Amino acid sequence: MEIPSDDVVEVVSFDLAEHLKILIDKNIDLLQKCQNEARIQTTSDPNDVVRGDVYQSILNVHKDFFVSVMIHSDGIPLYKSKNCNAWPILGAVLELPPSSRTCADNTLLLSLWIGKQKSNFNIIFEKL
Repeated sequence: MEIPSDDVVEVVSFDLAEHLKILIDKNIDLLQKCQNEARIQTTSDPNDVVRGDVYQSILNVHKDFFVSVMIHSDGIPLYKSKNCNAWPILGAVLELPPSSRTCADNTLLLSLWIGKQKSNFNIIFEKL
C-alpha cells in the first residue's frame, strides 16, 4: 500500500517467538487444560471462540497441542496528537481462558504503529 510521503509511518515489531515462549512456559498447564476442554467442548463459555466451528475444525486436524494467537488492535490510539498517533497491535492466546487472555501479563505486544494515519494491517503483517 502506498503511504503519502508527508504521512511518516514507523512500524516497530517485537519478537513474537520470544514473548510466546515466555507465556507458554509460564502457563503450560493451563494452556493444555484449556485446549483439552475445548476438544471436548466443556469450556465454561459456550460463546467463546474456542467453541466455534473454525477453531473446532482446527482441533480436528491438529491432534497435538498447539497455540494460536488472535491479533487485534483496540481501535484507540495509545497517544494522539495533531501530528502523530501510536496504535498498539496486540495478540491474545486463544488457549487461555477468556479472563486470562486479556490480563496484561498474558497480552502479547506484537507491533506498534506510529504515524498520522490509522494502523494498516497489511503493512503491519509484512513486518511480523
